[in-house]
Amino acid sequence: MSKDQIDIDVHFHQPEACWKAGEQIVGDVVVHSNTQVKIKAVKLKIYGTARVSWSVQKSYTKATSSSVSVKNYQVLVDHELVLRNSDSQDGILRIGKNKFPFKFDLSKSLPPSFNGKWGNIHYVMTATVEKAWKNSIIKDKEFTVNGYFDLNDENEILRPVGSKIEFEVSRCCCNVGAVTIEFRVARKGFVCGEIIPIHVEIINGSSRKLVSSRVALIQTVKYRADDRIKRINTVISSLSKGETGARKTEVWENEALPIPKVPVSTKCKNIHIQYSVVFTITPSGWTASEKEIVANIVIGSEPLQANTVQKFLKVCDSRRSSANTSRKGSILSSEGVVGHSQLHDALRSLPLTRGTLRLGDAPCHRELQARRASAYPVIMATGPSGESSQFLVVQEPSENQRRRDRAKSLTNTLDGSRRSSFDTRALMGPGTVL
Repeated sequence: MSKDQIDIDVHFHQPEACWKAGEQIVGDVVVHSNTQVKIKAVKLKIYGTARVSWSVQKSYTKATSSSVSVKNYQVLVDHELVLRNSDSQDGILRIGKNKFPFKFDLSKSLPPSFNGKWGNIHYVMTATVEKAWKNSIIKDKEFTVNGYFDLNDENEILRPVGSKIEFEVSRCCCNVGAVTIEFRVARKGFVCGEIIPIHVEIINGSSRKLVSSRVALIQTVKYRADDRIKRINTVISSLSKGETGARKTEVWENEALPIPKVPVSTKCKNIHIQYSVVFTITPSGWTASEKEIVANIVIGSEPLQANTVQKFLKVCDSRRSSANTSRKGSILSSEGVVGHSQLHDALRSLPLTRGTLRLGDAPCHRELQARRASAYPVIMATGPSGESSQFLVVQEPSENQRRRDRAKSLTNTLDGSRRSSFDTRALMGPGTVL
């Protein structure tokens, strides 16, 4: 017990003291007293801030300089609850244990708690006992907020991301051939705990080997203060492979890049947290420089649902009709035509964990316009509200034996699972889903 014979603490009903933005915090302010004390009020303040700070060197002359601090400060939440005032029980705090319950609803827009090199996002509750004619007794208690980011509210979240590059390889100032790299991530949005399916095709048409290739999930944090920006990149997870020989082709098919527990993608006034998947390849030769392909993704808190997939397919159909494209077997996105193989990768990577996925024999209500497409049983995806979606399992027109083997493997999987429900993670292996 303190000299003032009063101790104060904040007890949360959730022992971990961690909540998602949008949830309700429930707890008690507990005050122990050895004697009756006259008080003015018992208050609880909920306070959240985003702070940024770093030092820069400022030169005045060639010989003199000094360090100047650059700072930025943003209040995210500032709310006070009066749990008891002087009118309650004649303003007397009784002997023993006194509990003052409280509830507070967190806004969904709050960014997640974060500690970085040049800034942080912190949340704290401050309990105060204001005594009559004496100093107040204060107790601080920090708590953690996990950000809220619903992938189902985002546009084009199922659209595959990536690009294709081509560059020349030289030796002694002479070109010795070209290297073509196609890099693709199955879709744009993920949640923590999922794996990111990676597709890479490396065509080394040069006479020199490619030393190594690597793909990594990168977290980029931007700090803003006084019109200045600091940026730091952190590798969250990575996957590496060895060399690609001269005149050789290498294919990464559905390689898995895990997503550990990280803060969701977020933007507040002075701290931005963003994510990207970066593919890096290193040509041989001391003059050669690394080549990179960047695919920007978002990491949310709420996973995709079956009805989101259904809406995405309808949007793709309407765009294809309005554009009157002559490319059969393709679907239009906001950035142009997306081939079926890319869309299949996005749909196949979906772990619809909130719904039940089972096989059915009903005819599909959507027609695939791709030539030589052969239909397999229809996959029925039932969402949490009872809505259902139908996706047709098809074989994409084969470009090489690898695609034919993939479709054959999916057929075996479907035949073996026809009488039972199965997890959609099975679809992340061989096969194509539309």
